[in-house]
Amino acid sequence: MQSHNYKISVSSHPTSTPFAASVLPDELVASFNSPAAAALFASMGGSGTTPMPNMPSELTTISNAQEANAVKDIQNERYNRLKEVADILKTRMAGRGITRESVEMLAHMQGFAALWDENLLQIAGEKFVDLEIEFDENERNVVQKTSLKLNLPDEEEGILQEAASRLLKTNLTVIPNEKVPWYELSDFSANLDYLSRLEHIDTSANCFKVLDNLYDTFQKIWIEEKKRMKWRHDTHHFCRSNVGEPQKDTNGRLEMNTRYWTKGQHFYGPEQQTHPQRTTESEADWTAKFLIETGRPSIAALQQWLADDPLTSTVTVEALFQDSSVDMPSWLDPLHSQTKASANGGILDVDQAASNPSDVLGIRFVCTLEPEVLLPANVITALNESSTMVEVQGEKIVSFLSYMNKTKDSKADLTPNQTWTKSCLTFTKSGAMREKSHACTLYISNELKAYPTSTFVFAHPSQYANALPYLRQYALVNTLLQSIIPKNNSTATNTQETSTTPSTPLTDRTQIKKRTNKPPVEDKISSLLKSRSLDPDNNNRTLPISIRLDPLSSPTKACKIELNIPLHHSYFPGSILANLNAKPFLVISFDILLNGIVDVQGIEGVETGKDEMEVMRKKLAKVVRMSEDLGVVVEWVLREVGL
Repeated sequence: MQSHNYKISVSSHPTSTPFAASVLPDELVASFNSPAAAALFASMGGSGTTPMPNMPSELTTISNAQEANAVKDIQNERYNRLKEVADILKTRMAGRGITRESVEMLAHMQGFAALWDENLLQIAGEKFVDLEIEFDENERNVVQKTSLKLNLPDEEEGILQEAASRLLKTNLTVIPNEKVPWYELSDFSANLDYLSRLEHIDTSANCFKVLDNLYDTFQKIWIEEKKRMKWRHDTHHFCRSNVGEPQKDTNGRLEMNTRYWTKGQHFYGPEQQTHPQRTTESEADWTAKFLIETGRPSIAALQQWLADDPLTSTVTVEALFQDSSVDMPSWLDPLHSQTKASANGGILDVDQAASNPSDVLGIRFVCTLEPEVLLPANVITALNESSTMVEVQGEKIVSFLSYMNKTKDSKADLTPNQTWTKSCLTFTKSGAMREKSHACTLYISNELKAYPTSTFVFAHPSQYANALPYLRQYALVNTLLQSIIPKNNSTATNTQETSTTPSTPLTDRTQIKKRTNKPPVEDKISSLLKSRSLDPDNNNRTLPISIRLDPLSSPTKACKIELNIPLHHSYFPGSILANLNAKPFLVISFDILLNGIVDVQGIEGVETGKDEMEVMRKKLAKVVRMSEDLGVVVEWVLREVGL
């Protein structure tokens, strides 16, 4: 890299890697001719690699083993790092405002040829992509029509992609009455990037068709599951489905994805005839997006992944209405002649080398999770048992506590056995609202390592289906942990004495913010008076809660959570404690099982009838699942036992 003019040199370093024209065309290299771009490239060092810190843990062992088994290719690694930097810079160059020039520049940035024929801009790839954008003759920057076609080797004319064409037209249309002086091209730029990635993969296969085959496979499973479980509504389906709810080209993006989990679930039983149907993606949804890249394990050339009957009946009549009940897919392994359906939904040995190299395509699926899921070492080991799905990068290994510090909005760093205050909203049996303050202490080993998993790779849909139960399990665990993280005005200390100032109410995340000229003090006083008027018996006692997290010890792969609350007259009336024959502590213990199923192990510390306790256990599982807030769980149990 020459510092005097910031241009990229392909020969100034003995380990430099030439840029492929399909990934970094001349127009893009010229666009990076700036001090900021030079600084980014220079920051990678001579080899473009990042040193791994010395962290002796199971995850580090996995990372070291993967590096030892991989073929060392410094040239390729440097090239991949440069490509990552290029991707970052491209996201900053989408520009604002729909103009002919900006659309043409984005096409060149993604490695496409862009040619003008009067008012028609033709954007074409070397193999598949053929995009035409027609601008208005009089209003030169107004897009009249878009047409996306995919050219196939066995077809004389390109196949028109009607839904994708409409979506691209929407990307390039200014919304009427839009109040901003410009209109972002981020969606259009992302869609061109999607087309470019599939266009420029070095393979003889049609990657667009391979992704369509994956979508069709998931769609067959989804439709058949809905037929067999008609009483379950959509939210229940995609949170229990083997593959989630498959979607294509939604929310302004060309992509294939699945919704597999959502926050605040409410599962409706067969006796409830009416329930809400969700047809659009919510911010609370957890999604998996799919792309293709070169590498192993490799996708089979014959993508026959399912038997004629998509599902194998495994659910008994007795278990029909249980949350965990779902028939398993009838997977096929197209790489071997002795093709058999998988009756138990197990992972097929797709990493085994094919007997004939022509049986595989040399490409694999890449799954990107939004949001990422924090997985402990034992789960990473389970996912990589058949083939390497999660490629662990040593520098990203974290402890649970350090990860919580990154995701919270507080200046205090949480450490083991530290106590902090957190408030939550709850209701009395009479329906009055209360804001309760809790002093939370999380007991978890700082040596327990985990990996923030945002991507993994696979070659057969069965591998993705077998990863989903773990993703749902720790999506719920992650949300429960976040529910106790202190916010802006919470305080953290290393003692059991905590501030009684309540933190920001949970509802602030969903309330509409309104601007006002009223003095802030007046609003604060009014808010406090209003909260006091909700319940005349409300007090500001801070209740200590000890939280223990154990994701490793269970042989059933459960993540154990235990809540301990002191039953002391400092916090509760002594007469009520005496009537309940209360022990020193109320202990609430439950397991988060695969697929995010909650199994309440016990509620100990007060005397209740056996039948009453069984009903409470079943209700508590629903409270955990619906609230996903440990503070709410504690207050609900206290209310139910009469405290």
